[in-house]
Formats: sequence, structure tokens, C-alpha cells
Amino acid sequence: MRAARLRARTIQLAQQAALGLAALDALPQAIALVDAHCRIQHCNAAADRLLCTPGAMHVRHGRLQCDESAAQAQWRCIVAAACMRQGTGTAGTLMAKSGTRSLVVTVLPIHAHHPAAFIETPLALVVLHDPDAPQGMDPRLIADMLGLSPTETRLALMIASGKTIKDFAVAEGMSWHTARTHIKNLLRKTGCRRQMEIAALLRSLRMG
Repeated sequence: MRAARLRARTIQLAQQAALGLAALDALPQAIALVDAHCRIQHCNAAADRLLCTPGAMHVRHGRLQCDESAAQAQWRCIVAAACMRQGTGTAGTLMAKSGTRSLVVTVLPIHAHHPAAFIETPLALVVLHDPDAPQGMDPRLIADMLGLSPTETRLALMIASGKTIKDFAVAEGMSWHTARTHIKNLLRKTGCRRQMEIAALLRSLRMG
């Protein structure tokens, strides 16, 4: 019975992984999944195209690295912080540069229920964004990228636009207690500790 349950769980995780990676592959943003040592576990098509051309970041021996040594040290620290044990990882952002080219690099912890959490080893979701690219993003893409529910996505966008939890509760017609539950879930899933960090995170992703 135990072996059967383990096989069933393995199949479930494999199916979840396939759906999660398919969602990431469909995103127009360049996204990679890396482990605590910056080893690439998955890249979507946009990230493959970006990393195949000379720029602020590159792949060396299977690891995602910054061109500048100072940025590389910061990059490794941010990835390590995001890949802490489940529930304790934190998000981070850095500006990677190479000559006149630059990338906004946003690193997010992948919580246990994220569709892309397909192995037991903690992973980080890395978003590579050209700061000169047009801003704005479909809320559905935000949900896919961060593993958020529709309600959590709406809350994240309201916070990014300068609204409060009270504003959100009124707009959604829910109690303060319910709104607080949603903000706690949002903080946990994004690896942020305060609401202002959520706003900064979405701005770094050019969502806010």
C-alpha cells in the first residue's frame, strides 16, 4: 500500500510539473528555474533566446551567471536566500549590466504549492527583464508566474497601484479578516515580508 501511494504521489507531481512548466513556457517573459547553486533546472523559450545572445547574464557549465563580478556575488546571495527551506525563502532583485546592456533580474522562491515545484530540492524562479521594454502585463500571466489565485493576483495589483488592504476588502466585498488571510498567503507565496516589498516586486517585473 505504501509503495502504491508513493507511485501515485510521484505521478501526481509529474503531472503537476508538466502543467507548471507548460504555463511558464507559454509566458513571453524570459524565465528560468535555478537551484541554490544557480544551476539551471529549466528555461522557457524566451529565456533560451535571451541567454543565447551576449548580454548581462550568461550560462557557464550549466549555471546562470552575471557578467560583472560584483553583480555575480549579489546574484549568488539572492538565489541562496530564495532557495531556503520551504516557507522561509525571500525574494530579491538586482540590476545586471554588461557594457551598455542591462537586465532587471527578479528572483522568487517557489513555494510548495506552485505548479512548477516539481522536485524536492528548493528552487528559485528567475525573471529576466529588459528595463527598456514596455510595461504592463496580463493578470493571468502574473498568476501563472507567481502561482497566485485570481483573488491574490487582484490583491497584488491593487497593492502595486498604491491601494491598501482596506481598499481591497471594500472592492471585493469581503471582511477585513478575510482580506488579511489573502495578504498573508500573498506574502508567503511571493517570499515578501511587507506589502511595500510586493509593490516593489511587481514594479521590478514591470507589472505595476
